[in-house]
Amino acid sequence: MPLPQKSSGGGGTSGAWSELGRALLAAPAATLTLNPIAAMNQLWYFIYVPSTSLGGRVTLTFNNDAANNYAFRYLSDGVAGSVINQPNAGSIDQGASTGTRFVTGWVWNPGAREKMYSEICVDTPTGVASAPHQQFINGHWVNVVNQIVRFDIASSAGTLAAGSIIIVWGSA
Repeated sequence: MPLPQKSSGGGGTSGAWSELGRALLAAPAATLTLNPIAAMNQLWYFIYVPSTSLGGRVTLTFNNDAANNYAFRYLSDGVAGSVINQPNAGSIDQGASTGTRFVTGWVWNPGAREKMYSEICVDTPTGVASAPHQQFINGHWVNVVNQIVRFDIASSAGTLAAGSIIIVWGSA
């Protein structure tokens, strides 16, 4: 499926997707931040992390909220995981890997309700003998006041590699 293109008409019309922003790491870093983006009712995000230095999980926070406000359920390589009440972040993956991650996700982002997200993550170990891992994650951020206007991607151990990127599109 082709990625949506950045709208030249300002975006925000119902049903149309407009690029809200992108951030790219030029050098390894602990966190990749996209801030600010316009508050929209629907968000679609793409995350690419070439590798992490120490093989930690890759996490996602909204609006710089590191409090105990996230919960999610996941399915990893066809095996159901449990409900996880994450103390400080949502999850992009459940594996501790140094491999490449490719993530696409969607957020329902109303102002006065919990934000629900669903994502697909492919974690690719190196070598032809290692098949990619697939993960499906559904979660929510329990903030019922603010719409999401910031994304932070981090590694639970070590750093994200240079070339890591996040792109976010929005629709009214």
